[in-house]
Amino acid sequence: MAAKDKTEISYKVVDGRDVLLSIVFGDGQLGASAVLGPASIVGEVTNFPLGQGAALRGQTVDVHSVVTDVNGSTNRLSATYDVTGGDHDQTVSLETTVDEEGDSDRFRVVINFI
Repeated sequence: MAAKDKTEISYKVVDGRDVLLSIVFGDGQLGASAVLGPASIVGEVTNFPLGQGAALRGQTVDVHSVVTDVNGSTNRLSATYDVTGGDHDQTVSLETTVDEEGDSDRFRVVINFI
């Protein structure tokens, strides 16, 4: 399983607002993530509260996802990371193609809160 370069973003928070993270795996493929930071979770990530704006400012969240090709129609793997609740919503979309059915690959997204 090859490691992808990390994708790093800055996300502007707003005091008093919760920041949420959702991850969707596309192309009918199977995926799971580990979110490491002030709030952590492993598995499916849907509207996961990362924390409130003021508490997150200056913090970093490191997201590692593994996607496995289980769709016999395509070897394309993709993941969409949606961060909401800050100054503006932000989406990161990543994709790759594996060589064979059943292969997996990893995505890494680092979110720096400002």
